[in-house]
Amino acid sequence: MRSTTSCPRLGSAAALTLLLALGAACSPDPVAEPSPTPAVTSPAISATSAPPATSSSPSSPSSPSTAARSATAAPTVSQRPPATTPVPPPTPGDVESSVEAKPEESKKPVKLDKPSKTGTGLTAKLTTIKAIDAKAQLPGEIAGPALALTVEVTNTGAKAADLSAVVVTVLDSDEAPGGEMTSDPAKPLRGKLGAGKTARGVYVFTVDKDKRNPVTVTVSISDAPVLVFNGKAS
Repeated sequence: MRSTTSCPRLGSAAALTLLLALGAACSPDPVAEPSPTPAVTSPAISATSAPPATSSSPSSPSSPSTAARSATAAPTVSQRPPATTPVPPPTPGDVESSVEAKPEESKKPVKLDKPSKTGTGLTAKLTTIKAIDAKAQLPGEIAGPALALTVEVTNTGAKAADLSAVVVTVLDSDEAPGGEMTSDPAKPLRGKLGAGKTARGVYVFTVDKDKRNPVTVTVSISDAPVLVFNGKAS
């Protein structure tokens, strides 16, 4: 009796063990978990939000060239120190203001054939006054009756005088200026006049024949007073 009843019990235990083994093999691993689905990132966001990759590790030192550039970089405009020297504001002009002209000094008039002294070591004289018919040579000149004046300058001073600055003018009897001509025999004074030297120059001015009594001739030499000659011309 005992042998017949123990076999079914042993068979049931073996079947239970087999079912547990099959169930363990077919069931999912309780430790392993499914991998999460990777998040989809927008390309635009990734390009702008992701930090730039660097080739150097955090522990590696900075490049010497980068450090040198950082140390010698010029400061920006906002970092530059302010100017230490104050600049005064510009003085506004005034259209109502005027500059007083220095009065021109003139010597007392002398006759046409007399010498006149500047008081600075120079003496001028009209050696000849000749009536001619002047020809027009440059634009603006008008041919006509004229006077050719030979001006002689003597330097009695101790230093040379600049004759390139000599200015000669003529006024007729109506005090109208004569027109200066450049045609022959015009030959104005030029260059330096040494101490004790004398030089001559010729100046030509158109003056009507009926307006030559009197005429006024002025001779200006550098910063010396103006010499004035007055009288009847031929």
